[in-house]
Amino acid sequence: MSETPRAWSITDFLTTGSLAALVEESGRLLGARITLHDLDARRIRSVAGDPPWRIDPSPDPGLAEQIRELAGAREPIRRAERSLIPIHVAGGEVGALAIGFEPGIDEGRRSEIERVLSLVAQTAAEFCDENVVNRRRTSELALLLRISSLLVSTRDLDHSLSVALDASIDTFNADAGTIHLLDEESGTLRLRAGAGVGQAFLDDFAELPRDRVIDQDVLRGDVICVPDLANDGAAMNLERIRDEGLVGLISVGLLFRKNAFGIMRLYARRPLSITQEERALARAVAEQVSGAIAGARLIEAEQRQRRHQRALAIAADIQRRMLPNAPPRLPGLEVAARYIPSLELGGDFYDLIELGGHLGVVVGDVVGKGIPAALLMAGVRASLRAHATDVYHIDEIIRRVNRALARDTHPNEFATLFYGVIDPASLRLTYCNAGHDPPMILRRAMTEPDTTIDIVTLTEGGMVVGVLEDAPYTPATFQLRRGDLLLAYTDGLPDTMNFKDEKLGVARVRDSLVELLRATPDATPEHAINHLVWEANRFAGLRPKVDDMTLVGVRVGV
Repeated sequence: MSETPRAWSITDFLTTGSLAALVEESGRLLGARITLHDLDARRIRSVAGDPPWRIDPSPDPGLAEQIRELAGAREPIRRAERSLIPIHVAGGEVGALAIGFEPGIDEGRRSEIERVLSLVAQTAAEFCDENVVNRRRTSELALLLRISSLLVSTRDLDHSLSVALDASIDTFNADAGTIHLLDEESGTLRLRAGAGVGQAFLDDFAELPRDRVIDQDVLRGDVICVPDLANDGAAMNLERIRDEGLVGLISVGLLFRKNAFGIMRLYARRPLSITQEERALARAVAEQVSGAIAGARLIEAEQRQRRHQRALAIAADIQRRMLPNAPPRLPGLEVAARYIPSLELGGDFYDLIELGGHLGVVVGDVVGKGIPAALLMAGVRASLRAHATDVYHIDEIIRRVNRALARDTHPNEFATLFYGVIDPASLRLTYCNAGHDPPMILRRAMTEPDTTIDIVTLTEGGMVVGVLEDAPYTPATFQLRRGDLLLAYTDGLPDTMNFKDEKLGVARVRDSLVELLRATPDATPEHAINHLVWEANRFAGLRPKVDDMTLVGVRVGV
């Protein structure tokens, strides 16, 4: 940001001393006294040594007043025995060539010398202009590199914004600044960094409406310059702006790969103007800042993801510890179980409870997946465990679990549940099925041929738990025989999908078990579960699992 172009001097471009040497050699060739001067009327001489030029310490008193007349001059300034030819660089004078003539010199000869020296001045100016452009570009690259280095060194978004704002204020010789970022939920611009202004100003500008025309233009990539905010009818909180002594404003959008992140505003306590080169630099700086914002947000998202993953890993470990480490060892019963979640956390659960020599078998499935389902599952399991050790009647246990769940959850949060108790001595199974996929009991038929397998499903009970507090539940009993295989499972098994969008289905599950028992009549529960898991995986192929899968098997009479 600038008020006037930078005041260059011819002394800024002295490198090899060739210009001073050329001027002096031209004087000898043209037969005139030709000297090179800066704007302070000091003569620049060509000398031997390093550097190959010398600047006289005192100005030429005869030239000082004449050089002051150079401002805006494009033609030589003539006096009786002297002409002064200006050298223009970057839109302003940087020095002059002084030509001293002998008295009575021919006018034509004088004009001829002036034309030659004007071409020398023009040639020198062209090289100096190119040098100015190169210096400006080098300076801009250095500034961008500095800002980039500062931004790369920090990973915290707020710190990145603060560093970026300070660097931008310094780069554009501003006095203050703010950075507002877009809030995607509210659609407003929220203050995230401020410098050079008081807290009252920051409080007043804590939030900006996104629908202001000027801000919309900036968010599309425009660089807006307001020379004097007091004369701008669209300025917000003008009184606060005046209190801070702010006058000029430049607003630039923070865009990265066409994505708008917010707005950076740079304030000055003086009127401002901005050149095209400075506009380009402002966009480049804003892009650096935007890239830093994008990078910081990615890092923040990665950190959140890591924290989330750590929390999930801890929760998954806790959930796994809720499942039995090993089934109870009871005479006459062989037990196996498998739990396969589709995500880190699942809504399926099972439990194997030793109840004074009896075996309690629990299989449940909570609606949903992930963390909500896991929390609900933990609640259902804890409630059932608490009542199972104190309440004898199975239907009463289910009623209590249902009342607790219905009272503490929303109507769309429920669970299916199967709970059965096996007496190894009498081989009697007492159970209640609360809306769960019916477990199967597979047994050899009493009639010939002995390869025939009968299947009994356990359906008695009631509706899912957690919907109606007063839902009725009915217990049932089933007399087991030695050799019977009880298999309880969640719907993740029959609902396994292949790439044709076909379900494995209960029929295929039954047929697979029958085929196994015909081939291996003494198959263990572990063998049966492994067989069903293999069958489900073979059916699904490489299609990802979309639901949890839990299986519990009990073989009677071992």
